Amino acid sequence: MNTQGGAVGAVDCATPCLCDSAGQCFTSAPPSGGSDLPTLVLYPYCSSPSSCFVAVILASDGTLVNSASNAVAYDSGNQLDANFDPLPVTDSAYMKAKSVGCNGCPVDMGQ
Repeated sequence: MNTQGGAVGAVDCATPCLCDSAGQCFTSAPPSGGSDLPTLVLYPYCSSPSSCFVAVILASDGTLVNSASNAVAYDSGNQLDANFDPLPVTDSAYMKAKSVGCNGCPVDMGQ
């Protein structure tokens, strides 16, 4: 089984919202002193056929902040090792997305 299949795409919308399985939702924010939002890449990963998730890679400088508290939860710099190589997507530096939306938070699941 190929566990490194590659990214499925980038989130390309003005007000993205990404929620995890615990119901916590996050929005993207530019790096300190910056104005451009980070590029968010969705990367599916399976350690076995029945154990899969979608990691959110911050492919450019920036953060994901908790939509309720505005606290930084994920930082692009934390997704790199000391040699500036990407950490494995199984590292806790990556958010595991359950739902993604483009109209702010929370994500409307149509229920």
